[in-house]
Amino acid sequence: MIHSNTLLKDLRTESPLNQKDVAQLLDMKASNLVRYEYGHRNPPPELLLTYHMLFDASLRDIFAPAYKNIADTLIARSRKLMTEFKAHNSSKSSYKLHFLSEVVNRLNTIVPYESRS
Repeated sequence: MIHSNTLLKDLRTESPLNQKDVAQLLDMKASNLVRYEYGHRNPPPELLLTYHMLFDASLRDIFAPAYKNIADTLIARSRKLMTEFKAHNSSKSSYKLHFLSEVVNRLNTIVPYESRS
């Protein structure tokens, strides 16, 4: 997943830390950090978790580029499975249907990070 927005850069620039400071915390060269912040390279999980911890950013926001695609796919597949559960009309199917319905409703109400630019 290439980070298509500038969240990583936004988080850092809204703090008092510069690229060199954050790169030092990540034990990497500032030039590598630039590539991650501008979406030219896929950030490793360690970098994303560091930004999450350091800048108190939500994981949903950090994973926003992939989040929407995964949520949309999960919603579509859940709806298809819900149709199958409705056809079976058993207590077990009813429970599963209710669970997936709650998942779909929750995913439909979540708005991932939008670039602050």
